Amino acid sequence: LLNAAGQAFAAVGGEDQHVSRSSDLFARFRVIPARDWTLFGESLFNPGDSVYTMARVGGQWRKSELNRVLLEYRLTRDLSEDIYAQVNFRPFRVVGLKTTADYSLQNGNLTEGSATLTWYPRSECWSVGFKVDQTTRPNETSFRLMFSLSGIGTVGI
Repeated sequence: LLNAAGQAFAAVGGEDQHVSRSSDLFARFRVIPARDWTLFGESLFNPGDSVYTMARVGGQWRKSELNRVLLEYRLTRDLSEDIYAQVNFRPFRVVGLKTTADYSLQNGNLTEGSATLTWYPRSECWSVGFKVDQTTRPNETSFRLMFSLSGIGTVGI
């Protein structure tokens, strides 16, 4: 017998039950039910093992990059099952707040989170921010002072 690479091999016994000739199925959707609202999802499904390799579904309200709310459910095989949330809010013209959180449903704890408070001057061509990041694996908290120039980038300590 010859395999796909043209190499000879001997076949013994019956058919291997774990060989899957099918490939993963990928699907993606995006629905905009109203202005500023988006529902989305995507999945990668392995029909041979009947498991999801990866799946995510979520929704977002977005008026602008500085005013938005995102909530998402993520699944990766048996490795992780998470809820991800992001809130960007600019309550005043000179102040902006951005928070993110990643909560593990398998472990029952917050795996990552961050909060950034930014001050925008009248010209809005630059900004100064203070960011706090926290992770639980490893358990670390970091603080960062940032300076940003619009269109150029951000530098921080």
